[in-house]
Amino acid sequence: MLYILLALLFTKYVFFTTSSMLIIFNTLSQELMGRESVSVKSGREGNWKNHIIKMHSYGYRANALLTFAITILAVICAMASLSDNLNSPSPSAQVQVFNINWFQKQPNGNDEVSMTMNISADLQSLFTWNTKQVFVFLAAEYETSKNSLNQISLWDGIIPSKDHARFWIHTSNKYRFIDQGSNLLGKKFNLTMHWHVMPKTGKMFADKIVMPGYRLPEEYR
Repeated sequence: MLYILLALLFTKYVFFTTSSMLIIFNTLSQELMGRESVSVKSGREGNWKNHIIKMHSYGYRANALLTFAITILAVICAMASLSDNLNSPSPSAQVQVFNINWFQKQPNGNDEVSMTMNISADLQSLFTWNTKQVFVFLAAEYETSKNSLNQISLWDGIIPSKDHARFWIHTSNKYRFIDQGSNLLGKKFNLTMHWHVMPKTGKMFADKIVMPGYRLPEEYR
């Protein structure tokens, strides 16, 4: 939104400046080329008065008012966006793997896990008066011989307000935990909570909390 307001403001200034310069250039050109004689001096003075009246017409006043309003709105949006830099959030999160519901190999050879988790988090410090909502998701992250980072989303949600930013849920993985291969037996992995803060104005920013120390069973269940 801030960038749109700045673009509108720049367009308004360019249009207003160009129009004013064209009026001045046209008037000076007429004088330099001698298209007006001394006998029509009074008529030329009348034209200047007409230009002055035109510049104070309703259209010009509306243009000036609109430009001023857009300027003030752009300044307010910029201040709101910059104020987010003054916030020092201190979020916290904890995940307990309550149970491995099942752990099996699919007919195509891929490993799949279903587990129940207790997810608790306090993300209230992420919210400021410029925050619209926060998107959060929990991912399992691990290494294999082919990839240095494998990331699988297990759960996600949208936090609409600060009042909902402190939560505790008991849930199974919302999305399937599948590895393309037989890489999950006894695999150590991290559970990482990611979040994206979506402001009312300004740019979106993201961060995460990495929770290590989890391990899958050595055999299928």
